[in-house]
Amino acid sequence: MRIAQFLIVTSVICLLAACTKYETQYIPDNTIPPDETVSDVKVENYANKVYISLLGREATATEMEAAKATLRQNNVSADDRKQFIASVLADSAYYFRVLTIATDQLIRQSIDTNFINLQIDLYTDRLNDPQYANFRDQILYEIDRYTELKRLEKDYINGLIELKEVHRRLVNNLFYDDINMGTTNFVISCFENFLFRSPTGNELADGENMVNGLYGQFLLIEGRSKDDFLDIFFSNDLYYEGQVRTLFKRYLFREPNSEESAYYTARFSSNLNYEELQTAILSLNEYAEF
Repeated sequence: MRIAQFLIVTSVICLLAACTKYETQYIPDNTIPPDETVSDVKVENYANKVYISLLGREATATEMEAAKATLRQNNVSADDRKQFIASVLADSAYYFRVLTIATDQLIRQSIDTNFINLQIDLYTDRLNDPQYANFRDQILYEIDRYTELKRLEKDYINGLIELKEVHRRLVNNLFYDDINMGTTNFVISCFENFLFRSPTGNELADGENMVNGLYGQFLLIEGRSKDDFLDIFFSNDLYYEGQVRTLFKRYLFREPNSEESAYYTARFSSNLNYEELQTAILSLNEYAEF
């Protein structure tokens, strides 16, 4: 009887040892089999979400078949998702979507090229009118602002400017000035539109001084003009963090945590690649809901 018990105990110990050894064994270059549990419905829902997020519409039947083929290469792996997102970003409608969102938010209308041309002609005529001789610098400034706004769409689509320059031009024109009248409202609106908060007392005072042409510091950088203010504002990490927060709220319906905010802000500020930032968020499991 004692021999039988000894054999049973010995067998159990050997079995446990074998299981432990198996569980901790490392197999180099082992490829995990693809997870076939992601249903076609989930893949289609993900594809449509990306199309809606980036183009403002659902995928067509042809686009959906192409999307599923791409996403099923390695069963919706991160690389599959990024390749699929790249194909959507390649659609020319993407750039118009970005511009539409920005113009609706900042100037509450589309860019009226005909009206802008009329204004440029009006200011150009004033350059040759003696009664406006003392306002030559201001007239040239307005012509430059209208010209930059007129070229906005073409410059962005052709890759000549980044998103921050799109935003810069959209807050530096008479349309935006009419909505946010006065220096105080202008500075406050920049903070509220891009940083989601009001400026502190010092930030507001420093911003007002600089916009009004007074020499001083804004966000610890020196300047003395509205252009200096805009250059400083749109080159600050606060602006990049604001864009990260915008996309998290738009795509994930939440604020990024501190680690996410720091990581994506540093990433975006270093490469200025808005499409890459969107791709990184749209390829997350949380967004895909897999």
